[in-house]
Amino acid sequence: MGRLLEALRAESGKCPPANPAKVANASDEIRRFARFAAPTFSQNERLLAAIRGEALPDSLLSAHDGTYDDLAALTDEHLSGYVAMLAESDLRERGDAPPDDTARALCRHCGPVWIHPDIARVAPVIDGWPRLIGCPWCHVRNRRELPRPLVVCGDCQNFIRDTVSSRDGMGSCGAGCNAERPWPRVQHACAAWRPKNGE
Repeated sequence: MGRLLEALRAESGKCPPANPAKVANASDEIRRFARFAAPTFSQNERLLAAIRGEALPDSLLSAHDGTYDDLAALTDEHLSGYVAMLAESDLRERGDAPPDDTARALCRHCGPVWIHPDIARVAPVIDGWPRLIGCPWCHVRNRRELPRPLVVCGDCQNFIRDTVSSRDGMGSCGAGCNAERPWPRVQHACAAWRPKNGE
């Protein structure tokens, strides 16, 4: 071992001294090569991993319409929340209410909708309905397929009571809805429903 070490020392003594500029350039080259050689974890792959981590379908990746630079700024916890919101938004676009949306509310734009109980809890209640200026359903394009809480025509400001029939008899809708069920106490889903004494 001693002879090998002596031979290496003697060999290194024959080498010319290193040029500091060349060493610096070599370090830059090594760093540049390492950047391309090392596997990179793209933001697309990171989003897909977060989607799979929540046991959601890979197709949800297409619901992301932001930039991947935006994703880079998110912590893993925030990314997980973002994925949950993507999943809820995708459900709503398909006409399904998210499982946690169990409270009814009245949105100024959408009419009666299902929302999360936490939202209903903080919204002002008028005529028994939590009122919203906007809701998570406002962005849904296919508005005819929205799942809605059941309402009755007799409690709606659009209901026109038939003057010939009895108090709970037939009537009509001033908004042109529910022509097949004009009875005031029959429950049904209606986008145009508004409380009788409300706005």
